[in-house]
Amino acid sequence: SVSDYFNLRKDYGTKTDFKKMVKEAHARGIRVLMDFVPNHSSAKHPYMQHQDKYGEASPYYGFYDLDPEDGYPSYYFYWVYLPNHNFDNPEVKRYMTEAFAYWVREFDVDGFRVDVAWGIRQRNPEYWPEWRRELKRIKPDLLLLAEASARDDYYFTEGFDAAYDWTDQLGNWAWENAFDVPNRISLRLK
Repeated sequence: SVSDYFNLRKDYGTKTDFKKMVKEAHARGIRVLMDFVPNHSSAKHPYMQHQDKYGEASPYYGFYDLDPEDGYPSYYFYWVYLPNHNFDNPEVKRYMTEAFAYWVREFDVDGFRVDVAWGIRQRNPEYWPEWRRELKRIKPDLLLLAEASARDDYYFTEGFDAAYDWTDQLGNWAWENAFDVPNRISLRLK
């Protein structure tokens, strides 16, 4: 539910706090990854608000993926507060790549866990290789982790270093049943 790709949530601290945390982590040999959500934003993002208010007169019209049948934004899993970005729009691709690059350049983060990487691939598979080239140019050892099928070679050949979703239904929580252990051993206490 991102409303600003260039700021932190206030309850997480300031940018000064974050910069200090990254520096202190690096001093201890710890790498810092950010969770990043490029597929969709909050419906409260200023660009979505502007598009809603001004429609086609908005400079952000076309920033969000529109359903070709009804002209309304498409949403992440039908959650109307999470409109999908339009990765066919060059401005969206530029904006997202700039947002990722900002955190590397300004805060020296060591990588990203990219939420819904599979969703962007479905709409514009050419984006990820371009994105990778730009980010690896800035910091070659950056770790790029996709929320996407680890069984699909695309993610390893077209942009990412690793993927972690091995479910049959991408977007569902990959760890959903990780801690469900069948009761196979019964112990009798005396």
